[in-house]
Amino acid sequence: MIKYAVQKRIEAVWPTGICKVAIVGEAPNAEEVIQGKPFVGPTGKMLHDWLKIAGIDRADCLLTNVFGFKAPGNDVSKYFIRKREAKQQGYTTPEHPMHPEWGWVGPEWVNELARLKQELEQVDPNVVVVLGGTALWALLGDPKIGKARGTTAYARDYYNNIKIVPTFHPSAIIRNYSNQPLAIMDIIKAKAESNSKDIKRIEREFWLEPTVSDIVKFKELYIDNSTEPVAFDIETSDAGITCIGFAPTKDKAIVIPFYSEGMPNGNYWTLAEELVVWKLVAEILEDPKIIKVAQNGIYDTMWLSLKAGIEVRGMYHDTMHMHHALQPEMPKGLGVLGSLYTNEASWKHMVSHSKLGNKRDDN
Repeated sequence: MIKYAVQKRIEAVWPTGICKVAIVGEAPNAEEVIQGKPFVGPTGKMLHDWLKIAGIDRADCLLTNVFGFKAPGNDVSKYFIRKREAKQQGYTTPEHPMHPEWGWVGPEWVNELARLKQELEQVDPNVVVVLGGTALWALLGDPKIGKARGTTAYARDYYNNIKIVPTFHPSAIIRNYSNQPLAIMDIIKAKAESNSKDIKRIEREFWLEPTVSDIVKFKELYIDNSTEPVAFDIETSDAGITCIGFAPTKDKAIVIPFYSEGMPNGNYWTLAEELVVWKLVAEILEDPKIIKVAQNGIYDTMWLSLKAGIEVRGMYHDTMHMHHALQPEMPKGLGVLGSLYTNEASWKHMVSHSKLGNKRDDN
């Protein structure tokens, strides 16, 4: 029976109508092998509930897995060849990335990825819901589902850069129900993203490495007479405040550095320049007529008061606290908020992953 369970292929369930959404898991479990189709049993019912909440008709979705066979001992790493063993054999899979923990996908399983590609090409969905780290590795090359979930991205070239929305696999939610609200929100996002094949993001203008005159100009143009809340955020280290950012609109922002590794003694400014810059920063932050928004602003205002002698006035609301008031069951870090309310990753993930594109901060 175990041998049969391992070797029996579980085929995809094809959509009955126009397929806007495809759903990709990692591999069949024992219940799926018994019933002969993916996403049945407890995990299938959970997925069905998520789709129903989001307004997605399961019958119109392609339901499939990266690997069509049940993993030996339910150990997905068995699909891979460890890096040391692969190196001894001189084995690689140029079309598919190496899994950072498990190595290269084994030669007997490479065709499973080709089969998945063919299925996705045949239904041509607008968006693929990627369930779990193994599916994320297959489509994006990155298995870190906790960081990538909720962020709209394009799959790697092998899958023709199809649009994906990653989230947790239902089996992972069964082991940790606290993540279920996030998974449901991700499916709701996938529903919204299913209307188009494109990722629509705001074009933004960033003022980086400014001069003093740049800061003066930005302040005069976009902040002094702003009728909209101005978002601000600091970054800190043991040395103090390393930079501060201001975003008076959704498409414009400036980052004012105070520390730079490439400058003498780490100082971005000369002493005379820094005095002028801090005066400009204080004029913005201490002006009660300039309405301000922050993420965990208690942290920022405390540091600004203690380290720079600046008392922030005109605080309108705190995004972290507002989110927590609305969704107290969810995490409230900046990356989570970005994944829920935008289609972009947190800035940390953008830096570390070009597709999605650890300093102490306000998370």
